[in-house]
Amino acid sequence: MKYQWKEFTKVYYILFLVVSTLLIIILPGCLEGSHNDNSKPSEKEEKVDKIIKTIENQGAREAKNQFFQIAEKDQEKAMSIMDKVEETLEIDFEKLYEKERQNRINENITEKIEFEDKELLSDYGWTVSEAINSFNLRLPESFEHKPGEFPEVIYWAYNNELNKDIGKDLRPYLGNEVTVNLYDIEEDLPEFMSPREDSGRAIVVRDQNEIIGAWLGAGSHDDFACSLRGKQREEITGETWEEWVDSIIDADNPKERELNKLGAQEIIEKYWEAADKGEYSKAYSLLSRCNLRSYLFSNMDNRELYNQSFNQGVIGGLYNIESVELLEVEKQEHYETNHDSRDKKQFKVTVDKTVKDKITHGSGKQPRFMTLVRETPETGWRISGIGTGP
Repeated sequence: MKYQWKEFTKVYYILFLVVSTLLIIILPGCLEGSHNDNSKPSEKEEKVDKIIKTIENQGAREAKNQFFQIAEKDQEKAMSIMDKVEETLEIDFEKLYEKERQNRINENITEKIEFEDKELLSDYGWTVSEAINSFNLRLPESFEHKPGEFPEVIYWAYNNELNKDIGKDLRPYLGNEVTVNLYDIEEDLPEFMSPREDSGRAIVVRDQNEIIGAWLGAGSHDDFACSLRGKQREEITGETWEEWVDSIIDADNPKERELNKLGAQEIIEKYWEAADKGEYSKAYSLLSRCNLRSYLFSNMDNRELYNQSFNQGVIGGLYNIESVELLEVEKQEHYETNHDSRDKKQFKVTVDKTVKDKITHGSGKQPRFMTLVRETPETGWRISGIGTGP
């Protein structure tokens, strides 16, 4: 009996050790897993967040945009890129971009490269490295830009000048549905595009099987670049921006004539009044065309031709204003000593603003410096810039 008790005790002790060991191994993991699921991100997620925050604090937006696409879709891939720079967190954006580009090629997510497109670009010395995207859209009905409209007409009219440099013209095809092919190119853009000469892409426009347009772009933030011959619009047309933009404005448009009657300070007052009422089209009609063109490419996804709306590429802006009151307008006299006062003026304004979300700034009284220009003789004063400093 004593022997049996000893054996039972021994078995019980061994069983106790086994169960205890299993609990020690399993329980913390279960608790940790439960904790991770509910509140704490995984180590992998934390690392990707760290990468993104690091990149956000540096330049090279092209690489940043590409990396965000990786991190959002495939954390493993993002981790593999980060492993090479994890010790210093110093991102080599050129290698980062190349890594993403190669991954896309390897994973067969690139679009088809059209042979005729490739041949056309090759004729002018440009080599297609990959197809970025392909999509259908409808060309505008005309090259007239009306007050308050999103500036897609400006995009097409501007690039058609580049298009004419190779003997093509979009005008006979206005209103048609076309196919747009975007290509990455191996060569740098001309030196006058510095420091963005390495961000070039080719745009080819087709009406059914016919190539009706082709030019080069520089991607996000300001895509306007040059013709396939490497010429800028100014060189092709022989006109300044102000001279050229006059060709896409109808001075007899009732809205243009109405705005042309307003003085510079009246433009400012009407802008903030429209912002307060949420009359966005009216507010945008008070901006210069040169100002409006920035909305085409600001924070644009490089797989797109241009942004599709005013609020797509803007963080905050007019759409984030709950209410705003213009409190004071002060003309900056010293500004005109360095500029032709007939064509450009600057005002310091104070506004009391309530925002929907605190993004770039909060609510309260805020100073703003507003620059106004006479972009063309027929269109009167328009807002060319709004900033926090002179």
